[in-house]
Amino acid sequence: MNFTSVISHEEITVVGWVNGDKIAELRRQQGLGLRELALKAQVDHSVISRLERNLQQDCMLSVIVAIALALGVAVDDLLRHGQQATNRKLTPEFQAIINELAEQPPKIQRQSAGILRGYLLTLDES
Repeated sequence: MNFTSVISHEEITVVGWVNGDKIAELRRQQGLGLRELALKAQVDHSVISRLERNLQQDCMLSVIVAIALALGVAVDDLLRHGQQATNRKLTPEFQAIINELAEQPPKIQRQSAGILRGYLLTLDES
């Protein structure tokens, strides 16, 4: 089976989870300017600016991961109240895997999403 055929370039978008004040605080603590962090994270500086000012409520998970890696912190440290992603409909085991996946590079996240999407397509819906 060729898994590349099921890998989508779509990314997970999170809404209302990012703690922009924490990003700004960590950036300043490390003596980084906005553009320096953007360069280090390979994210457009305007995205980081909007996140820090809490003007952008939706964000690609890969952007949060990139910022966390650039700052040398866990993704959880950039989320509101340090909480992990949760969804009451998910089992605790699946929530744990999702939170572990959030720590992986974007390429692995996309591959994992593609594998899972491919698996779900094999399930009988009847």
